[in-house]
Amino acid sequence: MRNYFLIIAAALFISCNSNQQSIKLQEEQTQSDKCVSYPQIVDSLHLQDLYDSARWYIYTLQCDENYLPKSDTSKSISFGELPLAFDNLFIRHDTLDINFNFVDKQEPILNSMNRGNKSIVVGVGFNMKSKSKIYMSFDGGNVRSKGDPTSRYENPLQPEVIKYIKGNWDKLNECFRELAERKGINK
Repeated sequence: MRNYFLIIAAALFISCNSNQQSIKLQEEQTQSDKCVSYPQIVDSLHLQDLYDSARWYIYTLQCDENYLPKSDTSKSISFGELPLAFDNLFIRHDTLDINFNFVDKQEPILNSMNRGNKSIVVGVGFNMKSKSKIYMSFDGGNVRSKGDPTSRYENPLQPEVIKYIKGNWDKLNECFRELAERKGINK
């Protein structure tokens, strides 16, 4: 009889432990799904690679800059820690423009919300045929750059970007961290 209770207790322990592991696995899966879940328009046009490239370019351009909201002067958080939300995309001739917003408290961050009114990158333009980046969009217009291999525009993986990612790994937005892992950057 005593062995019977021990077997039941062991079975319950194993069952509870596997339930906890299952719940943890489901939570991790949900976060991962959120990062690779694409808007319907992106899926229907088969633009997943350019969508991910746009997110990567936007994050790496501003990841280590601080967002200093006017509404909370005690808050200072880097853009690499903030979520990036899809806004829209449009195609004009052979150019694809994909736009996003950094988000704070479920609201898009506008230049006017940031102390210092520093421009925030909001989108990336691509040549549809070559799938190459043509420009990056800010609230005030577009920026193009050619020929400077030390610029983040030309080469997003600058030493200071890699240092920022590795040094802030646990604070990074989970989708930025996942994009970094895809590029071979780890903690």
